[in-house]
Amino acid sequence: MVFAPVFFVFLMPLTDYFPYHKWMNPLDRISLMLRASSSLTFANVSGTYPEKPWEWIFRWDLTPYYFHPNYLGVVSFTVEFLIVPVLIYMLYKAIRRSDAGVFGLCWFTATYLAWIPGVLLTNRVTYPYYIYPTIGAFCLGLGMGLNELIRLFEVRRTGKLRWVAISVVVLFLLAHLVFFALVSPLSYWWGTPIFSGLQS
Repeated sequence: MVFAPVFFVFLMPLTDYFPYHKWMNPLDRISLMLRASSSLTFANVSGTYPEKPWEWIFRWDLTPYYFHPNYLGVVSFTVEFLIVPVLIYMLYKAIRRSDAGVFGLCWFTATYLAWIPGVLLTNRVTYPYYIYPTIGAFCLGLGMGLNELIRLFEVRRTGKLRWVAISVVVLFLLAHLVFFALVSPLSYWWGTPIFSGLQS
């Protein structure tokens, strides 16, 4: 807890040196970041990408940053479509006294729910990439769910439920791999990316 802000301040000149090619005062940089950030309100910013934090769960859009190669700000649809079910599952696991369920919910609360009162009080713009730190919580919950399905496959020796469980795991992983291949900048190596229409 102590070393995180200390390292943030004292390592900032080193990390800023590479893009700016000069040494910069970290306190001036922090002041600039806070001033620039405080101006990002819905009264001052327009466009399609600023959104309220609660819209992020239900708005499955892509934020393009660059087109050649294809740089997109996007959470894999295989993760985003399952956010609400995964949250319900982690809540269920937390109620059943699962440490991982409690940890995942705490992670989600600290990195996502904390934005909501802040936005309501300040009218502050939330860009989709602000929510990226919370993705790990969902991936933790997804991993727990997939692990439970795999365990169901291993424990049951017969029956349709056994094959349904492993089929869900395999289909999810395949869909995740396909989505990654489609939105990855590497998609330019093997053909036109599916989201090339964003360029128009």
